[in-house]
Amino acid sequence: MTRSLQHALDEALGFIEQALEHIRAGEGSDLELQNLRAYLLNILELVERDPGIEAATDDLYAAAKELALGGDKGTRMARLMESSMLRLRERLAHALPRSADMGQSSPPAVGGTQIRQARELLGWPASYLALRAKISTAAIDRAETGGESAVAGAHWQAILAVLERAGVEFTADATAGVRLSERKK
Repeated sequence: MTRSLQHALDEALGFIEQALEHIRAGEGSDLELQNLRAYLLNILELVERDPGIEAATDDLYAAAKELALGGDKGTRMARLMESSMLRLRERLAHALPRSADMGQSSPPAVGGTQIRQARELLGWPASYLALRAKISTAAIDRAETGGESAVAGAHWQAILAVLERAGVEFTADATAGVRLSERKK
């Protein structure tokens, strides 16, 4: 693992630990769950696709959500959340940095119109993109009409991450647009 990847992962894990501590304490659980989801998405963007890491992030989020919003707020759920965090750390210890060939050195700027085009290319209604990005349909609508500045940064990143995982490539050729990547066709 490269030093810069390790530094970025350590920073993200620190933010995750803070969010989990707030959830354990019952402080701002809804907001902290949103923050947790954004931090986990950031981690997934830093490393090569790995089903083990993806499963560990899903498990951690599910345990934190149950502790924050579910009926079981006891030590059993807190231990489950802690073991999920430990499993994520173990998986990340062997993570590889995301390949440089997955895009240019500076990705093209993406606009709201491209978000709508990408969603339509995939045949997804706004509600499905919202479900996959774990944000509201209203946030999708704002992103499509107002672009990046119309939504929270974490929401914008969640939208882009979901669309890119689905195989969408954002282009900046003569005109900005979208296409399916070769590996998803």
